[in-house]
Amino acid sequence: MNLFEIKQEILNVYDNLIDVETGEINEEAVKQLENLTVQREEKIENTGLYLKDLKYKIEALKEEKRNIDRRIKAIQNTEEFLKRRLSDELKGENFETPKTRISFRKSTSVKVDDDFICYAKHNGFENLIRTKVTETADKTALKKLLEAGENIQFCSLEEKQNIQIK
Repeated sequence: MNLFEIKQEILNVYDNLIDVETGEINEEAVKQLENLTVQREEKIENTGLYLKDLKYKIEALKEEKRNIDRRIKAIQNTEEFLKRRLSDELKGENFETPKTRISFRKSTSVKVDDDFICYAKHNGFENLIRTKVTETADKTALKKLLEAGENIQFCSLEEKQNIQIK
């Protein structure tokens, strides 16, 4: 039985706890209620333990991911270093053996100096400037104002219950 079913069963037992005709407590219902209460507590405890286990697994996987990311970054740095070293050594000259072939291809990229934005604004190149703006509410500052009693339209404090499993 899941927690919802146990809760429903407890409510059903409460309905039959007292005999309507005699006013006596139904001993069978009391035993059933105790049994359901134990089942409920075990289910809650087991769910809590399972959540605790999941939390530890998540943390272990995050740590493993950090370690893998560090290893990837180290290998990428080595790769870039070796590419630069070969490029400096070969100076654009192709190299080939039966096991490997190293060649160069030309490409063109745009280098933009820091002064370009000012130059573009004053010389008719505004269309070559992109502006990225992201607006978000400063929730920390809003919380301080709301806690101080400020009434701010479209904002309110929301009380939550956050489960802690240790």
